[in-house]
Amino acid sequence: MNWKIALIASLTSISMGCLEVTPQTLCSTDADCFEGYTCDAADSRSCLRACDPQADGQCLSSETCTPTSDDSENGVCKPSSGDGDEG
Repeated sequence: MNWKIALIASLTSISMGCLEVTPQTLCSTDADCFEGYTCDAADSRSCLRACDPQADGQCLSSETCTPTSDDSENGVCKPSSGDGDEG
């Protein structure tokens, strides 16, 4: 019976720790982000889906792959800013 109490206590403490996680966690480097995400340090300072600005089809149809810096081969998926750009 003691292992059940320990399991419940562990799960409770883990779930309480998850309540402190916010979806808008600020980042300063790519190391602050999960795999497959890049830090948009110059603009939003949040982890966004990583993409290659030279490749197509890596972002949602409503997003554009924006380079993270002028001479970078890495980019982040951001909402498209143009109106009527569908097609």
